[in-house]
Amino acid sequence: MSGGRHRCLALAGALALSCGDPTAPAQAPPVPAADAEPPQPRASCAIGGVKSGLRVYYAFDEGEGASVNDCSGNAIHGQIVSPARSTWVEGHTGGALLLHGEDSCVDVGSSILADTYSSFTATAWVHVHSLSSAANARLVGRSHDVTVEGWELSFRPDGKVAFLLSRESGGPLVVEVAAPIGRWAHVAAVFRPGEEAVLWIDGARVASAPATFSSFVHDPTAHLRIGCRKETVDDALHGAVDEVRIYARALAAYEIAELAL
Repeated sequence: MSGGRHRCLALAGALALSCGDPTAPAQAPPVPAADAEPPQPRASCAIGGVKSGLRVYYAFDEGEGASVNDCSGNAIHGQIVSPARSTWVEGHTGGALLLHGEDSCVDVGSSILADTYSSFTATAWVHVHSLSSAANARLVGRSHDVTVEGWELSFRPDGKVAFLLSRESGGPLVVEVAAPIGRWAHVAAVFRPGEEAVLWIDGARVASAPATFSSFVHDPTAHLRIGCRKETVDDALHGAVDEVRIYARALAAYEIAELAL
């Protein structure tokens, strides 16, 4: 027996360890089962701020990878489209995802809970770097790829941020105001069925329009997307996004002010 083997046995006796046979063949690592589930986004993230009615919450604190974790607890995770054309950066709170205005955005799919078809609130921190000269740049929204039925919060070529809601007739309801560009800003859109649609910037109510309809026109198969309008990455955003939240209710003024801190 070699001196190294003697020393190992002595140490094993003292510390209740075992010594392998150095002449034994190395064991192969375990092979995962064929039906093993793929890795999921990290599920451990704190929910700060307003929690009641929260349906999805993307903190963008991953710092790497091609998945975006839903911190609401509803497990509606997102996937980054063309992750090589986006960059994890420092955000307003923790991390953020910088989208470069082409070929990249976050696709959440169509499984967002159905109770957001009526009263709802969408909020986000965003740092817009530049606006497209030809198309809207979507911050967040859920609408049909072709008919655009649904809703969206987007930045327009004319320098405005707009909240759009599809309705049965008369074209979409549009609420718009001058957009904050080149800095971090908190943007919130609120829909109160039968009452109004409202835009908030940095915790202040800045624009509204009457909304006499009880629910907006929508397609249940449409995907929720952050940073673009459809799977071909049309209407792509050039800027960083952080702290995206959607609630199945209309938040009060004090709640929006809390999220805008």
